[in-house]
Amino acid sequence: MANYLKKWVCECKAENWAYEFKCSCGKPRTKGVRWYTPKPMVEATAAQWAMKGSGPNWFCNYCGCENPVYNETNCGYCGAPIGTVETTVGRKGVKLSAFVSTAGTATAYETTKVEHGDAGWGIPEERREVPSPISRVQRNESSRMETSGYRDEMPAISSPLMKDRKKLIAIAGGVIGTVLFGLIVWLIWYWNFDTVTRTCWVQGFHWEQTLGVEEYQTFSKTDWASEMPSDAYNESCTYSFKEWKKVEDGTEEVDVQTTCDKEVPGEPVCDDDGAGGVTNCRSTTDTIKVPCTVKEKRTKYKDVAVHEDKCTYNVDRWVELNRYTTSGEDHFPYYYGEVVEIPNRLRLVQYPNLGIYSVYFGSEYVDPFSRNYDLTTWSLFQPEQSCQVEVNRRNNVVGSPQP
Repeated sequence: MANYLKKWVCECKAENWAYEFKCSCGKPRTKGVRWYTPKPMVEATAAQWAMKGSGPNWFCNYCGCENPVYNETNCGYCGAPIGTVETTVGRKGVKLSAFVSTAGTATAYETTKVEHGDAGWGIPEERREVPSPISRVQRNESSRMETSGYRDEMPAISSPLMKDRKKLIAIAGGVIGTVLFGLIVWLIWYWNFDTVTRTCWVQGFHWEQTLGVEEYQTFSKTDWASEMPSDAYNESCTYSFKEWKKVEDGTEEVDVQTTCDKEVPGEPVCDDDGAGGVTNCRSTTDTIKVPCTVKEKRTKYKDVAVHEDKCTYNVDRWVELNRYTTSGEDHFPYYYGEVVEIPNRLRLVQYPNLGIYSVYFGSEYVDPFSRNYDLTTWSLFQPEQSCQVEVNRRNNVVGSPQP
């Protein structure tokens, strides 16, 4: 399988092949150089591919130069041991159209950290005159200060005592704020939610009830026999057609329009070895959706006529004629139970859910107050009955007394 070469662009704009680790201008290849793949692609010879290396390449921590993978222990430019370094990152399955093809669109390789261990060879003596990165930084900083006129000036440094004082002020402010917040929360709770139990007594009652007047009336209706109420009478029925009903009648195969998957030739993809080489180019297939017709088995149905007795009948029902409200201040509401029969097919019906039942309370500790209850609870209270009630610190009643 053919191997192809990329080109890299030097700072001087010169273009160099992947197997060249030094530009024609003399500068070594370092991290950040930009790469592109010439079009048409140029196939590498065996010697060029071996000189380039299989990748990924690594960058020296000492001089920043790029090294091929076969420099396993020391930098080929300055001789520094490899250790933990950044390496280029290869990519597999890159679409051919994704490889940039001109110097103007060239891009740098991504990098990652890799631990190679300590080669233990140290730095050759003949390379020791190369300044270390730290020395270069210090020299550049010194030069910058000299040229800018700030050589002897040092930035002001905050006093440790000043820092400690600010820290103490911040801590004290936080403590005071927390205490004040806690005090406010406690006061709200104390005046509104902290309660004491007080004695009260029943002073009086009030009630309102809603009653309905209903009449037992006879209705004439017509329904299918299966839908007649159980208390119907005087039925008169005729056997009639009711409806068409669909019932299963076997299965059948039908043509269904849908979409199907179809494989078509896709764009070729290649592997980028992260060392200026493109290899393992191969064809691919893509899956697309296309209209198609498929056979589908479905249940068949047929229409069946349904006949049933249709009946005219009588039925008796209670119908509300009127509704009115009664009220009083005693403990004996106008109450007939659930239903009270009266002559002439009439009756009175109580609607307990529409009633209002109140109890008035007095106390030596709070102002008179009242509470509403359901009918069952209201009936348990007795005149002058003593009860217990919860009162908060603001002398407001909390909750409802119970009988």
